[in-house]
Amino acid sequence: MTEETISKKHNRTGLFIGAAFAFMLLLAATFVGGKLIAQGEEGVPLSGIAQPITLQDGNVAQSIPAPLMEMTGELPARAPETKGLFVGRTDDTLTIGTGNVMAMISTEPNAVPEFSYDGIQQNVLVTNKTRLYIDRTEYAFGQTAVQQKLEEVESLDVLTENAMLEVWGERSGDQIVAEAILMQLPKR
Repeated sequence: MTEETISKKHNRTGLFIGAAFAFMLLLAATFVGGKLIAQGEEGVPLSGIAQPITLQDGNVAQSIPAPLMEMTGELPARAPETKGLFVGRTDDTLTIGTGNVMAMISTEPNAVPEFSYDGIQQNVLVTNKTRLYIDRTEYAFGQTAVQQKLEEVESLDVLTENAMLEVWGERSGDQIVAEAILMQLPKR
């Protein structure tokens, strides 16, 4: 082979790697841009944008740093007893999938993300003394600090599929008796 042939092959390999990298960045930017456009002028929920975008091969395509959250005084000042993905409800008992919560996002139009978790299922008993809140905090792209905004609700009827929950309470056997529950509901 001549030096010219070898040089052309190296140029094609570099070009292919560069194009693949540019495609991955474009894919990540499209995802984040789509989230921003879908939210309109209202802003983007903190939970929807402040997380890294993980590709199927495990690489992180892009990470947007989370802003500093200024907490409200409505929730207990300690860490939650458990947190995770809402799995189901039977009367006044919620089931939460704990551990790492993951979302598989399809590129098909109108596709709904499929959520999974790698921890255990935790039962949470809701009593008439349990305080229920929906997280209404919104994040405008580029903010470095955001004030947490909560809405107190009277019933669990607001819970939807793929909601994320944080629970404060006391362990009693194999369940948690909830003192307060913070719900992050997916936007529809």
